[in-house]
Amino acid sequence: MSDDDPTAAQRELLTAVLRRDGELGAGDRVTAVRQLAGGYSRHTYLAAATLASGGGGERSYVVRVKVPHGLFDTDLQAEYRIFDALTAHDVRTPRVFGFHADDDDTDSPFGGPFFAMDHLPGDAPNLWRAQEHTALRADWEGPRGIARDVVTNLARIHTLDVAPLAGVVPRLTFADQVARWRDVHERAGLTRDPITREAFHWLAAHEPPQERGGLVHGDFRLGNLLLQDGRVSGILDWELAHHGDVRFDLGYLALAYTAGKHLRPKTTLLGGVADPEWFLTTYEELTGAPVDRDAVRTFSVLGAVALISLAFTGMRRYVDGETSDMRRVWIRFTLPGLRQDLAELMAW
Repeated sequence: MSDDDPTAAQRELLTAVLRRDGELGAGDRVTAVRQLAGGYSRHTYLAAATLASGGGGERSYVVRVKVPHGLFDTDLQAEYRIFDALTAHDVRTPRVFGFHADDDDTDSPFGGPFFAMDHLPGDAPNLWRAQEHTALRADWEGPRGIARDVVTNLARIHTLDVAPLAGVVPRLTFADQVARWRDVHERAGLTRDPITREAFHWLAAHEPPQERGGLVHGDFRLGNLLLQDGRVSGILDWELAHHGDVRFDLGYLALAYTAGKHLRPKTTLLGGVADPEWFLTTYEELTGAPVDRDAVRTFSVLGAVALISLAFTGMRRYVDGETSDMRRVWIRFTLPGLRQDLAELMAW
């Protein structure tokens, strides 16, 4: 192992883990690892393996790592098991391999526990960039391949049988969700924001009737989807998945934030991809059940307070010196727009 190659230990460990799980043969080995940009609660690496078996060639993997002081402390093994379970269903998720569970191994070359997954084709759009919306608007006004794929995959997720995921994903009621994000917000303890505090009281008084139970992604937005050639090629980042009211994903996706808003919206399309009423009507047709628009609004309020609470958590960890990631400070620029949306949603 060369001291001049900081990825040597990563390559060695990843090779051993993938061989252990039968994904790589005895003569196959990981030959390159590089960290990708992004990732608030997980770090992501792209790895290449050279194959000695099966005619040779290369295979690419993405490595997902849980590092200390992430934005939100979620269970990596549960996320791995969700990915693994979904490969049996018609949902565009990558296959996963080689869960490595050394939670207490701070000397791990990846900095924490990890698992590998197939490297799917495509890129995740960054909707904070106005130019990203040009292609999305063209898709909506033309073939609607992205728009239909987004709503179709969301409907498939929400109509899956959650029984096989019992014990894998947590069961969270609406009240559980409100309490969870209130606790996250209060533990950050940066400020007593009157609008956010009022939103928690408002949510407690506006619980939607008749829960629509199912698998909830928890962070379903275009930034967590891969796009290739005008279609959705992958659905990523299942760390906030739970068994609960599936309308959370609809309300969250309906926020202007998920379409790239800071102070002003960049698009009128829901999630950046479709006319709001078209999206909800198509979703109703695919799931066979009506969607209560008032309930979607309530879940938009819940999604907004969750985002605000996570922003405060990120800033708190930067202030306390737990991270030097400047994005934790940058995220404060989303707060005025989110607070404005909260006030308007509650007054509607």
